[in-house]
Amino acid sequence: MGLSTWWHVDEWSFDTEVKSCLEIADTSSPQTRALFSWIIFLGGAAVAGTRDRAWFVARLVKNVMEWKIGSWEVMKVESRGFWWVGRIHEGACKELWDEAMITMAVLFKL
Repeated sequence: MGLSTWWHVDEWSFDTEVKSCLEIADTSSPQTRALFSWIIFLGGAAVAGTRDRAWFVARLVKNVMEWKIGSWEVMKVESRGFWWVGRIHEGACKELWDEAMITMAVLFKL
């Protein structure tokens, strides 16, 4: 069962509120990076199968490159500073990570 079945999101409020906050977030400190990662993963998992998914994939690609994160294991540690239940979050968040890595490889031929 995917995360989207556990967490229902109203697309309008999600688009207008959460995404706008994430656009201006300062991710220079480790604490804000961890929170931002967690929000990106949970938000991206929640909107799987919608047009909003591409925005989360793009933000994840941008952050992975800026923060020089080279593996799922490192990113998972970044995101675990907040509420994280492995059997609920792991699969959906790993799918987002994999999608971002494919996107990054295609865009930058890595």
